[in-house]
Parts: sequence; structure tokens; C-alpha cells
Amino acid sequence: MSDNLDNIFDELNNDVLHEEKTSLLSEGERRNVAILFADIQGFTELSESLDHEIVKNILDGILKVFTISVENHGGYVDKYTGDQIMALFGAKVASELDTQRAVFAALDMQKKLDQFNKIFPSKYNLSPEEHSLSVRFGINTGVVTTGKVGKGREGDFTVYGDAVNLASRMESNAPVNRIMLTEKTMQMVEAYFKFEDHGNIKVKGKKDDISVFLISDVKERHDDLDPRFKTPFVGNQDELKKINDLFHKTAQKIGIKETSPFTAIGIEGNAGQGKSRLISEFLHLSQHVYIHGATSNIHSRSYHIFVSLIKSCIQITELDSLDVIKQKLNDFYFDIESYLTEKECQEFLESKALIGLLIGIKSDDERLKTKGRELQTHIQIAIRRFIYALILKTNLSGIPLVIILEDLHWIDDPSKYALINLFESFEMSRENEDSPEYLFILNYRPEFEMPIEINRNCNFEKIKLQPLKDTECMEIMNYFTDKNKLSEELNNALIQGSEGNPFYVEEWMQLILAKYKQGEDIS
Repeated sequence: MSDNLDNIFDELNNDVLHEEKTSLLSEGERRNVAILFADIQGFTELSESLDHEIVKNILDGILKVFTISVENHGGYVDKYTGDQIMALFGAKVASELDTQRAVFAALDMQKKLDQFNKIFPSKYNLSPEEHSLSVRFGINTGVVTTGKVGKGREGDFTVYGDAVNLASRMESNAPVNRIMLTEKTMQMVEAYFKFEDHGNIKVKGKKDDISVFLISDVKERHDDLDPRFKTPFVGNQDELKKINDLFHKTAQKIGIKETSPFTAIGIEGNAGQGKSRLISEFLHLSQHVYIHGATSNIHSRSYHIFVSLIKSCIQITELDSLDVIKQKLNDFYFDIESYLTEKECQEFLESKALIGLLIGIKSDDERLKTKGRELQTHIQIAIRRFIYALILKTNLSGIPLVIILEDLHWIDDPSKYALINLFESFEMSRENEDSPEYLFILNYRPEFEMPIEINRNCNFEKIKLQPLKDTECMEIMNYFTDKNKLSEELNNALIQGSEGNPFYVEEWMQLILAKYKQGEDIS
């Protein structure tokens, strides 16, 4: 590959992350996954102006860039076919966010291709209007079956089924540079994205027309805690009441001069046990003001949980350019300033350069030139001042700010140290009788060891989620089946196999209903 192309793809690939180790698929296994097809357009026109070897290298480079986008969002590439790529999300590690990740991966690919189109033509003296590449995306979520690929590739599998065919049809019918989804898939992520109704299309093998939608934008402030399925909220009623009572106790302290410790709630539970759902139900009880950050089992960037929180507060989306991010940061700081005293405002403004650094904006601030422990200290102070300013603003409305930090079992070390610093600093500030009020809600899996500095610097209330009772599992199952479609034997097997985990119940019910719709015996 030429130096020109090497430089371009190095620039596009500057965000390579560590791939999570996953288990191999088994032959004949059935999974509910999100399938993404991406088809690159425009190589015919390039072939008329460039040597075929250069065109081949361009295709190889873009497919590598797209592969990194897929892996960075928790998927893996199932196959390459010419200038098309097929990727799966949830095939090796199931997640409640597989469809969302597939869409964000497609948006990232589109952004990378747009960057390529801005850089590439000038390197070869080509017209950008005549030699730009484009791409079509199709996404569908459904049940697939795994099968072996060819001979002599032990452990290497692809997936088959109607869900795959439908995802392919979404891609082939999508307009260029657009992402098309089926209506059912769209409904899974409507809390995160805005859509354009693209009407109905005829699909080979389908008797009825299929309703399809195109992604039009990322919602500026979506409900990060919206559950994947609209199933009934069962169990954990006492836990919900406890969280709500602690919130109201915190609210009652606003304006009262005292130095009592602030409250943090730790929600412990296994994967899929309903930690996020419990928080979501609490938020829906009334109009709480909250900020939200989460770790990731996919991304391994430093300070990820706080970067997530900051982007959510400033309403930065995957579609935003660097110029748009800068403008949103400036607008956000300008708005918050008006709620602060002169001293509070000065401290808040001092955090701006470091907060900008965390979201990819560089400046000439001298603190950004430091390294190691010194830079870490500057970032920790900036995070504390950022959150503190939001607390002050929220308290002016007579309510505490709810600070939600999810999935601490995946927290990176810089984030953990920043969290410890945050708790220690906030507890020290409680010595002031006029300290503001706020409520932390943290969730994590049982393997996470809560740092002792967090426990000792607040009133820490731990909630340990228990498995659902049999009757509660049945309530979720009845939601999917209208109470009468499953035999008693199958009901009992599902309840026993789920071990009271609501996510497992929902996943298996999806698989069972898929078999039912295909005319298979589900008794």
C-alpha cells in the first residue's frame, strides 16, 4: 500500500481498542442477535481513474477500518463478500444493547468514510464530487442459527435464518449513506435514535410488505435506562421503595444547615438481574433530575465512565463533528455559569479545558502539557468541579441531583481513582453547613469490590438483588404468550433454567416465540 494510503488509514484507525475475549459459537446454537450489513459503493468510478492495485488497497483499508468500528462497539465480523461486510452483535456475548451497538457501529463507519472522502481525493488529484465513496447499511435483530463454514475451520461458524436474510434486504433497499431497519428492530432502539418512516417494501420470501425506517439522528437526551423489552416490573418492590425513601430524605435536607454525610446507594446483582431496570423504575416515579455515566465491557479508554457522563450532560452524539462538540461545550458552560456565584463560576470555568480534553478537544492550557500523576490530579479536580456545578444548579430548584454510575465491575483504574477522589472531596465539603444535596446510585455485579474509601466517606446503603420468585417469572412469561401458549412442562423448565433472572426469561421467550412464528412445535 502506498504511503498516502497508509497515512490516511492510520489517521482513521487512531481509536483502536482492546478486543474483549469471547467464547466461540457452537454448531446449531440459536441466538437472538443484531445483524448488520454494510455495502460500499463507488469503486467502479475509482477503477476508471486509478490503478487496480490502488483500488484494491483502498477497499482493503476501508474494510479494516469498518472492522475496527464493529469490534469497538462489541460486534465481530462474520464475513466479507466483495465490498460488503456482515457483522453480528450479541452472537458471542449477549447484551441488552446489541441493536443499539449495531446502529452506533454503522454511524461510526459512516463518519470514518466521510473523513476518508475528505482526505483521499486530494492525495490523488481526484474530484471529490466524482470520486467519493458511499455506503448502505441494513440492520435487523432476530433469532439465528449457527453452522460451520467450509472445511477445516474448527470453531469457525456463520449464522443462518430469516433474520439474516431480512437484514440483507434492509441493506439492498437502503438509500446510499443511510441506515435502514425493520419496524420491530426500530422499536428496540427508539429511545436512542430519531427515525424517518420509509414506508413499506416488498421482500422476497415474505407474503406481506415490510415496514421499514431510516435513522435520521441520535436523540440528544434519551433515556439511557430504558429497558430493552416493555415487560412488567416484577419483584424488587421493597428495594424500589427504599431508594425512593432515601431520595426524599436527601431532598428534605436542602436548605437545612447541617453536616450529615451524603448518601450513596449500591445496587448489587448478577448480569441481567434488573439493576438498570430498578433505577429506571425509580426515575419514572417522578421527575427527577439526574446525570448518568456507565462503564463498558467494550471500550477501554481511560475515564470512560466520566466521559460517558459528560457527553450525556452536554448532549454530544455519535454524529457530532469536532466543531459541533466545541460549540456544545461552550454553550453548556455558558448556560451553567448563570446559576453560580462568582467564586463558584470561577472554579467551574477552570474545569473547562480538562473536560474538553476528556471529550477530544485540545487547547493551549498549560495543565494539558503535564503527565502522569500531575495530569491525573488536574482531571480529578475538573470532574469534581463539573459535577459540583450541576449539583448547585439542581438544588436551586429545591431538589437533589441524582448521580447514576453504572456497571462499576468494568471500571478502568483512572475512573476508579477519580471516583474515590470525588467521594473524598465531597465528604470533606460536607463540613460546610451550606453544602448542597445529591444522591449517588451505583450498580455493579457481585464480583466487584467496593473501594473502602467510598464506604467510609458517605452513608452507604447496599441493596442486593435477589432472584425472582416463580410467580414473578410467570408474570413476565405471560406478557409474551397471552397466558395460554406454553405447556406446564415448558413453563416449569423455563422457570427452573432461568434461576429467577429476568433477562434470561425474556431472551428465552423471544427464542420460543420465534420458533412459534415459524410454525415449529413449542410444547
